[in-house]
Amino acid sequence: MIDILCKEGEVRAAKELFHKMKARGCTPDLVTYNSMIDGHGKCGELEEATALLEEMKINGYMPDLITYNSLINCFCKFGMLGRAFGYLNEMRRSDLKPNIVTYSTFIDAFCKEGMMQEANKFFVDLRIRGLRPNEVTYTSLIDGNFKARNLQEALVLLCEMEVDHIELNSVTYTVLVDGLCRNGKLMESEEVFQTMMKLEISMTQLPYTSLIHAHFKEGKISEAVALLDEMHNCGLKPNCVIYTTLMNAKLKTGNLSEALSLLNKMQESGITPTVVTYGALVDGLCKQGSVHEAFYHFNQMKDVGLQPNVLAYTALIDGLCKRECLEEAAKLFEEMVGNGISPDKVAYTSLMHGYLKRGKLEEAFILRIKW
Repeated sequence: MIDILCKEGEVRAAKELFHKMKARGCTPDLVTYNSMIDGHGKCGELEEATALLEEMKINGYMPDLITYNSLINCFCKFGMLGRAFGYLNEMRRSDLKPNIVTYSTFIDAFCKEGMMQEANKFFVDLRIRGLRPNEVTYTSLIDGNFKARNLQEALVLLCEMEVDHIELNSVTYTVLVDGLCRNGKLMESEEVFQTMMKLEISMTQLPYTSLIHAHFKEGKISEAVALLDEMHNCGLKPNCVIYTTLMNAKLKTGNLSEALSLLNKMQESGITPTVVTYGALVDGLCKQGSVHEAFYHFNQMKDVGLQPNVLAYTALIDGLCKRECLEEAAKLFEEMVGNGISPDKVAYTSLMHGYLKRGKLEEAFILRIKW
């Protein structure tokens, strides 16, 4: 029961059962300790996990490979590689040989930290020791090399994976789509994506997100929006970053109605716009001369409890100054400073030019001194 609860992430319930068990005089066995250590570790309760390790030793149970792999996985997951190495050394002192799970865990952690040299050393070492890499090992290395812009190394690993007759899983395909997009290979990425569709591989947000960003970077906005619609049709919810990116693109090309349509679609999907979303919207509207519309969304941002950022304030100050609404611009400038937001060069310059245009030399001079 404890093992099932821990695997389901119900660590609190498992902990209660564990304490009841001990209170009734029942000594936990090795399997129970391993389950609890793994459960605590995955929840980030690392000190509780290590305390259980010591308790386990006191009760006469020697940690096995499962114990050490759980601890190594937990500390690697939270970026504490030094502690993870400590358990690797302890494992070896106990005459326990690291297995493919141990090696794959370290390789994945190294790749996530951008430590590709160390990851490659572990990959070579596991082969020397007669271990066979699995899909997790290869996928981690391929992903790490893509993110390090080592395109050729990533593709060589993909070939090795196929030579070793290791099937690509959904995570590997996702990594390929994302990695190819990151390295400017949009056409190849789309081919992998189409393969995923043909094989009816379970889709997550990431392949769509990667392709949407890649299309956006190449200026293919209509294709990006089409992918957004496809996501909706597949029952996947795009995140706030995707909507904000596409809204920005629409605003930059002057498509205000389409940008606002994306905002509505975003809110209808149950996604709450962030400060970044509103900031981009206000900035885009002001640049298109729609200052009144920008003010509406600026106030809406405040109404939902969000503090406008420097981009939103600056955009409105600049927009108001261009319309010669100097008093309103100055009021916003004071509000901005009062809220602890440091004005940028554009905010100062816009307001100063506004003062000079009105012949308010003293105000312009004071502002120039501050700047």
